[in-house]
Amino acid sequence: RSGMKLRRVAQALTAGLIMLVLTGWAIGQIPSVTAPAPAILSGRVLYQGPLPVDRSVPVHKHRELCGEERPLGRYLVSATGEVESAVVLLEGEAEVFPKGGTEQAVAILDNRGCEFLPRVQVAQPLATLEVRNSDPILHSAHAYLQDGRTAFHVALPHFRDRTRTQLPQAGLLRIECDV
Repeated sequence: RSGMKLRRVAQALTAGLIMLVLTGWAIGQIPSVTAPAPAILSGRVLYQGPLPVDRSVPVHKHRELCGEERPLGRYLVSATGEVESAVVLLEGEAEVFPKGGTEQAVAILDNRGCEFLPRVQVAQPLATLEVRNSDPILHSAHAYLQDGRTAFHVALPHFRDRTRTQLPQAGLLRIECDV
């Protein structure tokens, strides 16, 4: 809609600055109040500064499938500075697509190859989250709110390959497997 502002959103990275680079075409495609058609927004998020070094953590169970250690994956930046899995918010009034309560509005998170995919996802507050387990081993999905409290914690045994839960209020969630 007219009057919408782009706001860059990213967790602060200690080694540099994140900036949003958009093409002029994409900005021109933001619909006005009289044009209800959805817009296509394209661009890149670039990281400036020395590339951060990601840490790995040891794996204690299921090493035959998960390996000896797993990267934390906090910093996914290419050699050219492009940030993977960035989120951009549009501020202002807008219709929500898809409508809440529909099957298309269900967010899906899959533990595949001992990692949750997609790594970053946007969903509406109080939406349904379907957590899947595509691996032949036990996983769990332990969601933490920004203040460290648990939002939900569900077991994902290999014989039950999915479960649904309701997402909490607006904000960031960090989801980990405790197994």
